Amino acid sequence: MSEVKRVVVLWPVGPVGFGNQEAVLAADFDAAQSELAALREELDRRDSAAMAYDLKRDMQDDLQQRLTAAEQRNRTLEILLRRASNYGGLTPEWHDAVQAALKPTESGASE
Repeated sequence: MSEVKRVVVLWPVGPVGFGNQEAVLAADFDAAQSELAALREELDRRDSAAMAYDLKRDMQDDLQQRLTAAEQRNRTLEILLRRASNYGGLTPEWHDAVQAALKPTESGASE
């Protein structure tokens, strides 16, 4: 950061006396303003990145909740299908179709 040179200027304040006021050189002021603008832009970039990260994390959390709910429904339906299949009230074709649908995949996705 550049060092700002300060000067003291005496300004008339009110009907009597003078007051001290600080002033800076125009070039130093412009440099400080440029640096401030650059810092604000960097802050905006970081804020945008943080918001994008939060949004992505929220979406991931939502998808994880939906996946967990779907897995629970899958387990419940699997139990019901196995019970129905073992109950004996199904045609042999339906029984075979249910057993094939409940057969675990090679990846273990239905386990």
